[in-house]
Amino acid sequence: MMATLYQRRERLRRVISILLALGVFSALSASAAQNEDRAGANAGITLRFTPSTQAAALGDAFTAAADREVAALYYNPAGLGWSDVSSDESGSREIGLMYQNLVLDIGQGAIGYTSPLGKASGWGALVQYVDYGSTQRTIVSGTAGRNSGTFSGQDIALSLSYGAKLAETWGYGVTGKVFNTKIDNASATAFAFDAGLRWRSATGSLSLGLTARNVGTKLKFDQVEENLPTLFRLGAAWRPFSNSAGSRPLLITGDVEKIAREGWSAHVGAEYTLAEMLSLRVGYDGSVDIDNGLTAGAGFHMKNFSLDYAFVPFGDVGNTHRVGLRYRF
Repeated sequence: MMATLYQRRERLRRVISILLALGVFSALSASAAQNEDRAGANAGITLRFTPSTQAAALGDAFTAAADREVAALYYNPAGLGWSDVSSDESGSREIGLMYQNLVLDIGQGAIGYTSPLGKASGWGALVQYVDYGSTQRTIVSGTAGRNSGTFSGQDIALSLSYGAKLAETWGYGVTGKVFNTKIDNASATAFAFDAGLRWRSATGSLSLGLTARNVGTKLKFDQVEENLPTLFRLGAAWRPFSNSAGSRPLLITGDVEKIAREGWSAHVGAEYTLAEMLSLRVGYDGSVDIDNGLTAGAGFHMKNFSLDYAFVPFGDVGNTHRVGLRYRF
C-alpha cells in the first residue's frame, strides 16, 4: 500500500514538473513575438557577450542550467551553491577559456575559475575583454580630411561571485564587477552587481532561475554618461529522462529577457549528449535581430576536459565561430 502511494506521488510530481516546464517555455515563445527594437540604448557591450561557448550554441539560454561551471559567473551566481559534487569524477573546480573573432578584426574572450566553499557554497572569478583593433584616425578640416595615424579601443570586465544554497533545492548568488572601456585617449569606469535565485528539483530534472544583472553606476566620460545594459532574466532548464548510466543526456533550456530602456527577447536551446563524449546543440537567440537567430554547436568531452564550439550567424555582417575549453579538477 505504501509503495503504491509513493508511486502515485512520484507520477504526480513528474506530471507537475513537465507542465511547469512547458508553461515556462510557452511564455518564452510568446515573448519572442513581442520582441522590440533594442539597438543603441546601452553601452558596455562586453557585458552582453557570454563567456560560455556551450551557452552561445544554446541560444544564450542558460540562466537556470548553470550549476558550478564558469557560465554561472555570468548567467546566475546562485548556481555556485551546487559547487561541491563529490560523487562527480570530473571534479568540483573548473577553469574555462573562450575566444571568438568577431567582424572587422574585433576579438572577444574570457577566462574564469570556480571552486567550492564547503558543501553548499562556492565562489568564482571571471575576466572578460573585447579588443576593437586599430582604426584609421581622420582629422577633418573644412570639407577635407587627412589621415593622422591610428587609434584603438578595449573593454575589460572583472567579476567576483559567490553562491550558496538556502535549502536543498534553493540557492542564491551575488556578483560584484568593475567595467572599464577605453577608446583612444578617453576612458570610463563603472561598478555593478548581479543577483540571482535558483531552484532545482531534488532529482535534478528541472531547474528555474531568476537574475538581475549589471545593476550599477553609469560610464562617465569627460562630457558624456552612458548606461550599462541592466537586464532581468527568467529561465527554465529541463532534463526529462535518465539513461542506463544514470545521467540525463537531454537538456532543454529557455530564458526570457528584459533589458532596461530596451525590449524583450526569448532564448531557447536543446542539447543531447551521446555516450558522455559528444554533445550536439542547437538554439534560438531572440536578441540577434540582424539574422534568423538560429545557433548551433557541439562539445567534445574526454575525462576532465571539454572542447566546445558555437556557430552564431549575423546576416550580412558575417558569421562568428566561437571556441572554448573547460577543465574540471
